[in-house]
Amino acid sequence: MKKENKKLGMGLGALLSPAKTNKSNVNKIDISKISPNKQQPRKNFEHKEIQELSNSIKNQGLRRHLVNLLKSKGINSKSVRKAIGNVPRQHFMDPSLKNFSYEDQAYPISSNQTISQPFTVAFQTQLLEIESGNKILEIGTGSGYQTAILLELSSQIYTIERQQKLFKKTQRLFKYLRLRPKKIIFGDGILGLPNDAPFDRILVTAGAPK
Repeated sequence: MKKENKKLGMGLGALLSPAKTNKSNVNKIDISKISPNKQQPRKNFEHKEIQELSNSIKNQGLRRHLVNLLKSKGINSKSVRKAIGNVPRQHFMDPSLKNFSYEDQAYPISSNQTISQPFTVAFQTQLLEIESGNKILEIGTGSGYQTAILLELSSQIYTIERQQKLFKKTQRLFKYLRLRPKKIIFGDGILGLPNDAPFDRILVTAGAPK
């Protein structure tokens, strides 16, 4: 009986005592072979998606506030206000100024140009009295924000930009946002686009002789 107790005691001791580590086996795990999914749990992506959703909801609220402000300033066209409410202006801003996207102010962008004040964009768009299917020429693509507003109202948008750096940047942005003007052209728009004329509406957002 004593022998059995002794054996039982040894068994419990083995269970309760820390396992002996074979030093020769330490650090032999290749971390590079661990599945990326195990290194980055799914909940991290869910957290990121929640942040993006919250940011989207926040910006939607800011756009609604901007639309109400423009209405109070005399923008009576429902279609123009709807376009302003649909287009995420933050994508057209300089990255360092994104927090000011829905202020009714103009801000600098690249090539010493500016993104126009939302009221200016809304006012000149309202003056055009755009009808669906109108063929429109925009001279001065700039940041692309005005172009995006026009595309909310008609798919027949031709836009031209003379600053090459800005043209390339805006062209990439259009692809990213899946905005599809009929034509986006690099060149001087002072003579218009005679090969594509006539146009139902022409908007000169930037262009004047020196």
